[in-house]
Amino acid sequence: DSAWHNGEPGVLFIDAANRANSTPQLGEFEATNPCGEQWLLPYESCNLGSINLGRYVVDREVDRPRLARTVHLAVRFLDNVIDCNRFPIPEIAEMTQKTRKVGLGIMGLHDLLIQLELPYGSSEGRECAAGVMQFIHDEAEKASIELAELKGPFPAYDPVYNHYPPRRNAALTSIQPTGTVSMIADCASGCEPYFSIVMMKHVMDGDKLLMVNKHFEEVARREGFYSEELLEKVAASGTVIGHNEIPVEWQEIFRTAQDISPENHIRMQGGLQRSGVDSSISKTINLPSTATRDDVRLVYNLGFELGCKGLTVYRDGSRDSQVLHAGRETGDGKTATVGCQGLIRKKKLPDVLSAKRYRLKDAHQNTIYLIVCFDDNECPMEVFAKFPFDNRVDLKDKSTMWTTTCRLVSLALRYQIPMDEVIKQLDRSSGHMLDLPAQLGKLLKSFMAGTQQGFFSSCPECPGKLVFEEGCETCHDCGYSKCS
Repeated sequence: DSAWHNGEPGVLFIDAANRANSTPQLGEFEATNPCGEQWLLPYESCNLGSINLGRYVVDREVDRPRLARTVHLAVRFLDNVIDCNRFPIPEIAEMTQKTRKVGLGIMGLHDLLIQLELPYGSSEGRECAAGVMQFIHDEAEKASIELAELKGPFPAYDPVYNHYPPRRNAALTSIQPTGTVSMIADCASGCEPYFSIVMMKHVMDGDKLLMVNKHFEEVARREGFYSEELLEKVAASGTVIGHNEIPVEWQEIFRTAQDISPENHIRMQGGLQRSGVDSSISKTINLPSTATRDDVRLVYNLGFELGCKGLTVYRDGSRDSQVLHAGRETGDGKTATVGCQGLIRKKKLPDVLSAKRYRLKDAHQNTIYLIVCFDDNECPMEVFAKFPFDNRVDLKDKSTMWTTTCRLVSLALRYQIPMDEVIKQLDRSSGHMLDLPAQLGKLLKSFMAGTQQGFFSSCPECPGKLVFEEGCETCHDCGYSKCS
């Protein structure tokens, strides 16, 4: 129920993780890092690196010899990091040296599939992805065995428990979030599909900037269906699906996260997990806003059946402060604004809302009734003031001012302005602790702890907003990730 409500918490399949524990003699797994891709024993540490698969396609073929060379180099590099690193406490240094786990992962998987002209959500796409991941794992294992011959296996290696050839590293592969590095590399993050093919970013002076996926632009120009008008239409709709100018086969190849069914998302994760991922995978299973609690349950069950070690689901729009949106047609035929970090939109409210009434006193001991209406997530959405003295001539101006204040606060809440900013303004406008703005601010503060308003707040490193992606809150403006 909670996962349907707002995507939290994720689910971990601890038994599946412990069945694949490469050092069972040292203990059992009990938890992962925040993003879920690293199952670690107490005091072990993350040592991660990712290969941009989009750079290994030549003439619609995967350049496996070059990829193999990169894998061998990456394993050696990550193994050297263990020896060069300065750890914060001795226990972490000791345990990391004992197992020498590394997490060689991928990014740009969707870039690879696009260049191979394989839809992300197809069985052919999943088969290709699994094959590439298995190849990476096999080459990583070869590199680790070679290092063991040169430098010795990881100190905790015990052939009684570890039924594999002596190797330098107890674990080799995982698929982690690559929010920052994928921005630098200009590729899809981790094993995720692209969220949007054309995004519209609002810049200074009200201008709009279209940000176009490089592969889509190349294909559109090559195939002769490129136009600025088409780009604006794709940005406005948030999808390439349904645009007659785009051939059907290319619509399938450029399906994005919201266009891919939850089943195909989870089958991609399961295929990768079974085909060469020692640890685990950080991935978001995208669900449409219309998904039910039973849909979430079915996703969890399928993930368990496919051998996943953990899952994160996200139902579109389930967090009121969601800041990354693909433009979609709304129920009234209007097009919602698309793909622009930092944009806000007015929340549509149902005809019936739950409400609470609060009886207060102003500075002159006049009675005020404040009525606060809440949405399904128990976030305050509207505020009304009711005065027993509405007909008193001497208080009419004050009543009008209070009504205006409540309407402005309601508007700010419905446009999903961060509640702490609303409270800050109310506090600044108050001349007395019993003034209505002060009482409104105090009331809103009491709701802060139990609401959704803090889920997607401003980035702590820059003025941008945090986006829920790969199971983490990430800023696309500066690359900050709450999981790193």
